[in-house]
Amino acid sequence: MHGTKISVSYPLASAQLFALIALWCVPVSTALTNITLGLFAIAALLAPEVWRNWRNALRHPVSIATLALLSVLAISVLYSSAPLEESLQWLAKYRKLLFIPLLIAVFQGRPLANVARLGLCISLSFVLLLSISNYLGLTALGPLYNAGDPLTHAWVFKNHITAGLFSALLFSLALDIAETASSARAKGLYYLLSLLALVNVLVMLQGRTGQVIIVMLAIYHIVRKLRQINFRHDRRLAVAQAVFLVLLLGTTSTSLYFKSTRLADTGSEISSYQQHNQSNATGLRLEWYRKSMELITQRPVFGYGAMGVHEAFKQLTHGYTGARGAITANPHNQYLLFAVELGLVGLGLFIHLLVQIARAAIRLPPDSRQLLCTWLFIFTLGCLVNSLLLDISEGNLFVLLSGILIGCANQPSTHKVISDETRYP
Repeated sequence: MHGTKISVSYPLASAQLFALIALWCVPVSTALTNITLGLFAIAALLAPEVWRNWRNALRHPVSIATLALLSVLAISVLYSSAPLEESLQWLAKYRKLLFIPLLIAVFQGRPLANVARLGLCISLSFVLLLSISNYLGLTALGPLYNAGDPLTHAWVFKNHITAGLFSALLFSLALDIAETASSARAKGLYYLLSLLALVNVLVMLQGRTGQVIIVMLAIYHIVRKLRQINFRHDRRLAVAQAVFLVLLLGTTSTSLYFKSTRLADTGSEISSYQQHNQSNATGLRLEWYRKSMELITQRPVFGYGAMGVHEAFKQLTHGYTGARGAITANPHNQYLLFAVELGLVGLGLFIHLLVQIARAAIRLPPDSRQLLCTWLFIFTLGCLVNSLLLDISEGNLFVLLSGILIGCANQPSTHKVISDETRYP
């Protein structure tokens, strides 16, 4: 039925709208994100299309991988070394994963990926401009801004780690949109936006995770742009791209040599931890990683269960002070966290989920593929030094981007499409 418009029920349309709003709210407000996700779930469960097509959504490899990881997490509560109430509260932090199969069901075959992409770009840009304005002293906005602490002057709604990862995503997203922009003015605007995001991460926010990742993204885009430059085809465009590359390379190089960059402090923090048992950010991570590896060797298959890290660390830190005496429930490494909680079984399931999302992302249309692959790259690397799936903002963005973009490309069966056309003419 070429040219026939497929209508959707009001609950399904509402669910799609709430999911998109939740995605756009992630950089701005955790409360609004949670509210709209709740409304999304209610509307989705009321949508007749979801109940007709749920088998198709649940059979998707990403849905299967997600539910497998959640199932093992739920089972681990039964043998966790932590009290039952604490284990259940810890398990609840991963409930966001339930939205992935539901998002795939709601967005099946719906052409909303570009809307999601553009709205996210606008939201990230809004936060970026506020962050720059705060840093320059023009404004003092946001719940995390603290006039008495220079480190927080670029903070608005998120701390330097989360904001740095989001700005790194904006840096890459703006460059991707610039490639397909129809006018030279639009291209210039997006190129400027990407440079501002770069400076925001490297100079203003001072989040080391974001700094390392955005440098890697900058190298990728520099190599990619160099391969695209063609002076014979369009000299003006080639010159403009060459100028941008020089600015990009110059900004990246100059920013890394700023004396205030926290990357330069990493070596001294490691030395202070090794020599004086000092509890700094790098030292604590190294100590927690060492203890996590020790715990993994003791229970390598199924681990200590949900929230078991906290109880196990209590025993390992007894009698120690400083970094060696620090107790945590989160070793700030998502891979090690799952390996301690769920053993190698849980770690394998988490990696399997990442692989399935990557495989699905490769099959997406170019714009969606680039966006999801970029965030998956940021997320995968970020999980080496942070527990991003456990964290609210990064975890929600991971879930929403994966579910929406994969869902839009997941076509329902022909029979069910015809059924939709008949029921909602």
